[in-house]
This record gives sequence, structure tokens and C-alpha cells, in this order.
Amino acid sequence: MSLMVPRKYQGLDAANGQPICLIPVSFTLTDPKTRIPVRVVLGDQDINENTDDPTKSATQYPKCYKFQDDNIVLNIIDTPGIGDTEELFTHLNKSTANNIIFLYTNARSTHYLPGDSSPALMSVLNKVKNRPPKVDIIYNKETTYCFDNESFRYLVALVPPNNIQFDTKYKPSYVESWKRSVEECQRLFSYITQLTPHKVMDTLSLNNAKQIIQLLTKPMADITKNIADNINECERYMAEVHEYNESIESLQQKLYIPSVEIKTIPLDRPKTVCVEGKCCTRQTLNGLVHTKYNECHSPCYLNYSSNTIVGTKGLIQCKAFNANSNSDLRPGEPTKLSRATFSNKHCLECGHSYKKHLHLWYETVAKLNEVIDQTVDSGLRANQSAAEAKEQQILLLDQRIAELSAESNTIVYSMAEFMCFLAANALTPLNDAFGNYVKHMIANESFETPGADSPATADRLKHVLEKYNTDKELVKLAVKTTRGSKGSVITVEEIDECVRKLCKLKHKGKEISNMIDELPFDKSSDMDKSPPKQKKEITVLLLGQSGVGKSTFINAIVNYLSFETMDAANGQPICLMPVSFTIADPMTRMPLTVSLGDQDHAQEKIKDTTTSVTQYPMCYKFEDDNIVLNIIDTPGIADTDGVDKDNENMKNILDFISNYREINAFCVLLKSNDTRVSVMFKYCIFELFTHLNKSAANNILFLFTNCRSTHYMPGESGPLLISILEQIKKSPPNVEIPYNLNTTYCFDSESFRYLVATSDPNNIQFDPKHKASYVESWEISVKECQRLFEYIIQLTPHKVMDTLSLNNAKQIIHLLTQPLADIAKNIADNVKQCEEHSVEINEFTGTIEELNNKLYIPSVDIITVPLDRPKTVCSDGECCEAKIINGVTDITYTRECHSPCYLVLNTGDIMGNTALLRCKAFNKESRSDRNRGELKSWWLARVLSKPSEKRKEKGAQSNECHVCGHSYEKHMQLLYETQQRVTKVTDQAVNTQIKSVQMAADLKERQLRSLDKRVAELNAENKIIAQSVPKFACFLANNALTPINDAFEDYVRHLIANERRGLATSGADSRVTTERLEQMLDQYKDEKELIKSKMNEPDAGSPGSITLAEINACVERLRMLKHKGGEISRMLDEQSRAKVSRHVRQNHVDCRALPNNKFSIAKLFSKK
Repeated sequence: MSLMVPRKYQGLDAANGQPICLIPVSFTLTDPKTRIPVRVVLGDQDINENTDDPTKSATQYPKCYKFQDDNIVLNIIDTPGIGDTEELFTHLNKSTANNIIFLYTNARSTHYLPGDSSPALMSVLNKVKNRPPKVDIIYNKETTYCFDNESFRYLVALVPPNNIQFDTKYKPSYVESWKRSVEECQRLFSYITQLTPHKVMDTLSLNNAKQIIQLLTKPMADITKNIADNINECERYMAEVHEYNESIESLQQKLYIPSVEIKTIPLDRPKTVCVEGKCCTRQTLNGLVHTKYNECHSPCYLNYSSNTIVGTKGLIQCKAFNANSNSDLRPGEPTKLSRATFSNKHCLECGHSYKKHLHLWYETVAKLNEVIDQTVDSGLRANQSAAEAKEQQILLLDQRIAELSAESNTIVYSMAEFMCFLAANALTPLNDAFGNYVKHMIANESFETPGADSPATADRLKHVLEKYNTDKELVKLAVKTTRGSKGSVITVEEIDECVRKLCKLKHKGKEISNMIDELPFDKSSDMDKSPPKQKKEITVLLLGQSGVGKSTFINAIVNYLSFETMDAANGQPICLMPVSFTIADPMTRMPLTVSLGDQDHAQEKIKDTTTSVTQYPMCYKFEDDNIVLNIIDTPGIADTDGVDKDNENMKNILDFISNYREINAFCVLLKSNDTRVSVMFKYCIFELFTHLNKSAANNILFLFTNCRSTHYMPGESGPLLISILEQIKKSPPNVEIPYNLNTTYCFDSESFRYLVATSDPNNIQFDPKHKASYVESWEISVKECQRLFEYIIQLTPHKVMDTLSLNNAKQIIHLLTQPLADIAKNIADNVKQCEEHSVEINEFTGTIEELNNKLYIPSVDIITVPLDRPKTVCSDGECCEAKIINGVTDITYTRECHSPCYLVLNTGDIMGNTALLRCKAFNKESRSDRNRGELKSWWLARVLSKPSEKRKEKGAQSNECHVCGHSYEKHMQLLYETQQRVTKVTDQAVNTQIKSVQMAADLKERQLRSLDKRVAELNAENKIIAQSVPKFACFLANNALTPINDAFEDYVRHLIANERRGLATSGADSRVTTERLEQMLDQYKDEKELIKSKMNEPDAGSPGSITLAEINACVERLRMLKHKGGEISRMLDEQSRAKVSRHVRQNHVDCRALPNNKFSIAKLFSKK
């Protein structure tokens, strides 16, 4: 890197003979006299600059050069060269785009303009804009600057030891180079100073997430220890207040809340210290232990990347272990050129192992404050009794202890998530830095320190360590059950949200936030560990009337991707879907049926030309190293089977696309000369916008088929389409759909049909003179395909899952119905456990030691385990087993009537869904219950469409299960299994050492209040669920085309029957749970009738007065419930993920699995 300092010299002549080289420079030029290459060098040897190999980056590590005057500090960071500029953006936030500037070098040869690099750069920027993370980088005069460093190289060549002489006639060009570059420098820095700086710490990337976690680990452990100190102080003080019997005046001096604040003091330079007992001194301040470490090397300039705190191997490069280390150099210190340096594993200063050392970036100081609560103080001054003041103070201390304990649990669980995230994204095995450092703190507390209450803090830290290890296992279990072996479900976004949550904690959030602000971010130069390159995913939905050629269009695209020319495909056309059509025999003029592909392929109903060929939506997936292309084929609209069939098809389409977050394009296919476009198109578009956001209009494209006859123009369909678009624009919902060159594309599939007709088994012979028109059809269609996908890739995708639409609301309600019923039953179990435990404590007459074991809150946790494959089970008593675990009924469905079951149930019913009659448990000939993702030969095994097969299927259907003999009304399809786990939650506000009988009585009373509070909160949450579900049911009923069953009511009745079964089989007292479920069912029905009556009142507006916004608000309220909100969110998220996973397995055709696949997706996205 060449660096000029324009303010040092006013012109090139002033610098002549004395150019400044901050960085050693080396380059080759031709001697003007001999024409022989000459090596030109200047500057001191620098180990950071490798000038020996001109093919490699000279700069070895990033380095910052600092310029400073009275007003400005300018930092210029030099970095090693990178080969892939796009890769840089995976580490930065999209907001970085506003701060990206392009500096062109060697610009003298292009008259100080960008030159040929400009189009190439703009092409890269377009790719970056359209690929994740979709960064829109500005390219204009303000962001482009042209420099030429030939004047600097000229100065270097002139001075010793180079002393090269140039012809004086060239000097004016170097002077101009200097002048222009100085002016460009001034323009550059004038622009930079007015830019809003990019906040690197706010960047959401994998690299930053790792760095933040690594830097947070020690502070979070320190905060956890600080919380333990705070709780100890509160408990110690609470006992003191409780036993205080002096005067009111003396009591007033006691009515404060002790607060241990932790202050971090960042060090100007880090230091290496030893944590071995002999190298530490411990002091006690107000009962708090403060540890001071001996310094083995200070300041230490070592940079290393590791999540380990104590004993990281990187420390052996510190001068405490390697006196000749080139990694631990102060600024300006010369590099030791000898590479033969030796690192000790034991400190040269204290003799202890590196495993006993750590790198300190900050020091902590703990301070004990006395916080006076104004309410208690003013109450005492207003003649409040001492007893009342004491009670109020104890309640405040109780509350603080409970809140601090909750914050400690939040921190510990967050650290468990952080460590699992690091482990999942680590290239090598990872040390548990948090766990190891907590052990180190426990060891510190275990030393006998006069005046300190260390055992209590050590015990709490041991509890923290136990909880941390338990939480890690819970996180790992969640990872395993949601994704199996495919990887971590903890995303960078979740880590970022977790950090934000920590910063918002009531008591310790501000300290955590301050610590983050003061952390030495980016202390390592480990910038080359970038995340895997994310593929660009493009999803295209094809819509159109029956017979327009959607399936043929996909078949044609496969051939365009697989063969360079039509001749190359001759004799071997690829049919992704079986094709059948009629043409006239060229010799006899008689109609011939032409077919290719497996005619038993159930997805394509090719025998009946009056109905839609495609029976169900299906996604065809094409993938290479950079792009995943999903093309969704759909049943035809305006089917001859009637409006009911159209409604069914549209419902299937909407259910299908609900599994995708984004759709890049909705392609409406139309025949170029079709006058039926008006009725079909209006229906299709209006139905689409009933369920999708108006923004989908920007992603609607029009694909005209059969365009050879209209010279590859829209034909008569074009004017009709424009007229309809105008009508749509003027009618609610007033959607403006663009119609222009970018949104219209003309194709012709006759070349594909020609290839099919001339191949086996058809072997039709055409007049050779017609071949040229088929070749032209192929070439034009390929070019139009390229133009289509080039446009699609730059469109902003339509966010299907983010759209607050009728379809999404229905999907969410269907997914929530069973989990909410399970949660309601779980709440009843929890209330029962709390009430029983409350009676047990109230009647307890044992010893103080025995009482201590009773001071907990029973919690029944519900764990959901999504199934890789759904299964059909029977709920009849003969096919179930009821087990009582810790007083909670758990039902196991012992009879799996069909597993795995591939039937897709879209009605939302849980028990006795009539669609189960198509399960193989009830119909062995079922065409619907097949694995649609399984390859048969190289076709998908789908339902046979022959009339004889349909009759065979219908005749095989039975209302009784072939396996167990019970009615379908007793069966259900299981998508997940639930497990009940009873735990004992210790309330930190109560969990204290009992020292007297009076204190035992007080703690009993406090525990009873805690249990009462939990019961009241759980009952309130149950009421919210009971109010929400009727609203969901009424919303579904009001927006259904056909009558629907009440899935929630039926399933709750099933749960009640299960509880009674548990009572009958094991004698367990499940009557309380049964009664609570029955009460909820009554409340549910009453609430539903109330909602219906309000909807039918004249002043209630339209019958559909429950809006989408209300449903969304209802779902969010359920997610936010204090006790069960997290479980509801998790179950809904797991259900959604499982639904998408099942969808991919059953409805995606991975075209890479096809034998002899030759397709190249890049062909569609790069015009030749």
C-alpha cells in the first residue's frame, strides 16, 4: 500500500529527494536506458509487509495508521488483499452499504476515470443487491474516486538506493498525477467526514456474534457472581431486620436495601495475570471478597482469538512465556527477525503454567450501597408501626431477591445458548469458557478470607454451575428435537435478541450494557473465518387456466437447462412430468396421441384433456452451488369440473405456498390468442388478493404461451389483459399491476413437443423444411427464459409468511389448536400440583430441617417432540396406555395404525378427521397416502389417475381401521408427541437457612403466598386461552366455504376422557384436572356463543367482524403469557417448522436426483 501525505508537501517538487514511506515499498519498473527490469525499494524492513512475492498480498495482517492534529484523528486501516469482495458483505450489516466507497488506482491510463473496471463493478453490485444479504450499494460520483500513484513511484525511483534517471519530458505527467490525486484526496475526505459512521458493534453477522459472545463470557460470569453477592447481602440483612427489636428511631437507620454494584474499569492496555493462589491477594470490603492478581506482563499487546478465559493457549505467545515473541510487540517496537523463538508453557515471571493465567482487559470494583425506599421511610415517619415497616421492608427485600434470582437464571440460560451456538459454529472442539471461569470463581470464594461470607456465595455459584449445565442439555435437546443432526437452530438473530434482552434486565441490564460498550471489540485479526456462503433461493409460482401449458412449460425449461441446442436434445428429451397430446400424422393427417414418460404418474392426469393435468401443487427444485430455484406447478383455474373444483384448487395452492417465507414471482400463464382470459384472470387475481397482501402485485408477471403463431408477441390476449388490469385497478382492493416489457414474456413450447414426437416410442417423421421453425422456437424461448429470470432475480421477494392474510391466520389457528388444548390441560395439572403442595405445607408439623425440603414450587413442564414423520394412532381405550407420573396422567398411544402416514390433513380437525378415511389404515388402495417425495424409477410415485384405479380406491375405503378395528372417529394424526416432566422450582426469596421457629413460620407463610400467586397467575392465563380459542373457532367458521367441526372442543373432550381413563386404570386422583378441563370447556362454549351473538347484532357490522388484526393480536398475547407464553411460542414454532419440513419431503421433487441430469441453472441467469 502506498500512502501519500498531501499536507506534508505542497507539490511534487517539494517532495523530490525525500519521499516518506510509512510502509516499505517494493516494485519493478523498466530502466529507461537499458530496458531491463529493475527492482525499486524504499523503507525499513517490516515483518507485516512481505514484498518478496509480487503474486501475493504484501500486507500480512490488518494494521492501523493514525494521523492526528489538534482537531482530527484519522485512522487508516491497511488490510491483506482479498480475492472475493462479495464475501466481505457476509460479515457486515446492510447499513454498511451507505459507507462503501470505491477508489480506482492506476487511473492515469484511463484519463482519471474508472475505465473498464466500472461495468464489471456495477455487475458485481447488482449481484450483491440481489443475493443475501441483499446489500444495495450506491455507485455514483460521490462514491467513486480515481487516483494515480505513479507520482509517488516516480519519487521513490529517483532517490537512493534506486537513483533511476527519467527523461524530463515525462515529468509534467507525474506532476499532473500528483495534483489530481491530491484534489481527489481532498474530495474523498470531505465526503467521508459528512457520512454517518457505520457502527461495527451493531453489525448482525456470524463473526460479530462470536466475538460478542467471547467478550461477554467473563463479564456475564462476573455479573452472576455479583448477583450472588447481592442476594447474600439481602438475605443477611433480611434476617437482621426480622430479628430487630430496638426503637423506631434506630429501626429507621436499618430500613434500606443493600445493593452491591459492580463497576468495570477498562485498562488502557491489557495485562497478563496469574490466578494461582500464591499469586493472588484477597481483601474483604463490607463482607465482599475482592481478588487482586499479580501482574506477569503489563502492558501486554498480544492479540488472539479464543473463547477461553483462564488458560488459553494463545497466552504462550505473551512475553511472560516467550521473551522474543513477535506477537506481543508494543507500537514502534522493532520486530525480531529471527523466527527461531521458543515458547514456554510456564511463566518466566512466576513459574506457573499458562493454564493458571488470564488476559485482563478490565478490572472490576464492587461497591456496597444503601438504597432507601421512600415508601417505607415516609410510612415510618407518618407514625406507621415498627412491625408494619419491618414487614414492608422484608417484602421489598423478598421482591429484590426474586428479581435478582430471575435475572441470574436469564443470564445463565443465555450463556448456555451462547456456548451451544459457539460449539455449533466452531471448526475445532470448544472449551467451556463460562463453566470453567465460574469454577475459578468458586475456587476463589473457597479460600478462607477473614470477614467474608464466602461459603454462601460459593454455594450460589455452585447452584449457578449446576443450572448452567442443565440448561445446556436443555438447549441441546431443543436442537436435537427440532433439527436432528442437521445443525443448530440457534440463529445469529436469536443471539442478537438475547444480548438485547440481557441489556434490558431491570437490575443488571445497565451494567451489562455498559460492559458491552467498554469491551475491546475485534481484539483478534481472525477475519478469515467467514460463514458458509448462503445460496440465493428463488421461488416461482405458476398460475393459469387448465390447458394453458404450465406443466409443459416446466418440462421445456428442464430441456433448456440441460441442452445447449435443440439438436443436442434430439432423441433424448427430458420429461419431468409425463406428457400426452394429440397431433395430426404428417403422412395420413389422422390424429395421433403422442406421449412420453411414466403414464401411471399420478400427479399428472393426462387422459382427460378437458380438465387440469396437474391435480395437486408440486414444487420442482433445481440447485447448483449458488442458486436454488423452486418452480411450483399448480392445478389449473377455470377447470371444467366447476367452481367447486376451482375453490378446492385455490385452497390447495394457498395451503401449499404457506410453507414458503418468500415468493419471488407469481407467473400467470396465458395463451397468446385466448379470449377466455377475462373470466379466468379476474377469478385468479381476485382470489389471490383475498389471501395475499396487495404488495404481491409487484411480483406478478405474465407468461404468454403458444406465441409462435403471433410472432412471439402477446397477440389478442394482450389488449384484453390490459383492459382487465384497468378494471382491477379501479375496483377494491384497487391493486395496480404493472404491464410492460419487464412483466410480459412470450414463449413457445412447440420445439419441446417436436422433440417428444420424434423420440421413442412415437417416432413421428416431420418434413425437414419445418425443422428451422422449431429451432427458432427453441432459441427465442431460451432467450426469453434468460430475460425472465434475470428480471425475477432482481425483484424484491413477496414475503408470504409475513403477510397478515386470511390464509396465514387460518394456518396459525390450525397449528395452535392442539397445542393450546395441551397447554390448558398442563395448566390444570400445574394448578392441581400447587394446590396439593399448598395443603401439604399448611398442614406440615415436622422439623425445621424437613421443612427446608418442602420449600419449593412444583412445576409440570410440557416437552414437545416433533416427529420426523407423522403417524395415525387410535385413541380408544383398548389402544392406549395411561401412566401416572408424579400425579400427572400421561397417555401413550400404543397402537400405531399407520406409520409413517403421508396423508395431508388441511381441515384443522384433530379427532376423527374425515380425511383420515384416505389413510392406508382405512384404505389400503389409497392414492393420497403415499410418499410423494419418493422416486419411482425417476418419476414421483403419485396417485394413479386411471378411472379403474379410482373405482378400486373408492371401493376399498372403510370407516373402521384395518389394524385395530375402531372407527376413524377414534383416530387422529400425530405430528408431535408430548412428555410431562414434574420439577421442583426453588424460590430464591424463600430458599434461605432457617434459624428459628418464628422464621420457619414466616417462610411457610411466604411459600404459601408464592403458591397462591402462581395458581392465580396460571388461572388467569387459562382464562386468556379460553377467551382466545372461541374467537379462533368463530373466525374459522365465518371464513369457511363449508361447515367445519369444532376441533378444539373435540380434542378437549378427548383429553377429559384420557384423564378419566387414568383414574380408572391406576386409581390416581385426576378428578381435579378433569373438573378444570370441564370448566374450561363450559367457559369456551359460553364465550363462543357470546362472540356469535355479537357478530350477528345489527350494529356489529358485517358478520365477519373478527378482523385479521384481532387474530394476530390474540396470538401475540398468547405468546407473551408469563408462564406458558414461552411454551406456546415454542410449540407453534416447532409445528410450523415441522409443517414446512413435511411439505418439503412430500411435495418437492429434487431434480438433482434424476438420472443423467445435465441441467445448468447458471444458463438462466447469465445472458451470453
